[in-house]
Amino acid sequence: LRRKTVVFDALSRYRQVQHIAAHDPDVARLLEQRNTLAVRLQNLTPRPGDDAAKFTERRASLARQSEATESDLHQVLSKNYSAQFGPDEEADAAAVRKKLPKGAALIELVRADAIDYRAEQALDAAKPHYFAFILTAEAAAPRLFDLGDADAIDAALQAVRENIDKTIRQYTDGALDEQGREEEFRPLSRTLYDETFGRLRSALGDATLVYVATDGELSRLPFEALVDEDGKYLVQSFRFAYLSSGRDLLRPRAPAAAGTVVFAGPNYDLSLRDR
Repeated sequence: LRRKTVVFDALSRYRQVQHIAAHDPDVARLLEQRNTLAVRLQNLTPRPGDDAAKFTERRASLARQSEATESDLHQVLSKNYSAQFGPDEEADAAAVRKKLPKGAALIELVRADAIDYRAEQALDAAKPHYFAFILTAEAAAPRLFDLGDADAIDAALQAVRENIDKTIRQYTDGALDEQGREEEFRPLSRTLYDETFGRLRSALGDATLVYVATDGELSRLPFEALVDEDGKYLVQSFRFAYLSSGRDLLRPRAPAAAGTVVFAGPNYDLSLRDR
């Protein structure tokens, strides 16, 4: 929860600051000062005649100025724009659990090497695994599952996606055999279900709303399309909401919209022949 997508979060916050700076002179001034000091620190080199002590003091002085400027910038942003940057709440299991409504669960997926920390080496450096952390609104602690060889899961996912692409091409060409396509799709989807969601289902308890924070190739998987052991698509049993990370649940809710906008009359014809 603390590590995943942290670089993306930092970049998003920086872009927000840039947007704010375009409309707030105080933020713009502090941001320019901070960037200037950062460049000076990066390019700092000893002057002719400088001894080690003088150079160290110059570097320390610039570092103090940079820290003071960052502190001032943080105070301005926290005072005037805190709602745009989300809560200061620590991103841990307890905080995220509070945001899970009753009947909901979080699946946090991670593609990573399997490490034996006692031996300080990878269990199989050539084969990263998918791991899943399960957090429910009721459970006291998150649970960890090793889903196994990530390459094997990715291969099963690729087979499902190729089947979907083939179905779309047949529809576009006006030659769709819907029954035949589904008969081919179901066993592929069931295999992927067994390797992913099927291994986690019992840990979800009574949850019917599932937040999924994906990783790796599993970011391309619509879990609703998986077929379970009863031959049912998961969309018939669960509602899925997709996140970049479980800590997305800690972000402030968007304000309610005023008024209603209705879009209607969709064109379901996917053919490109007349376009």
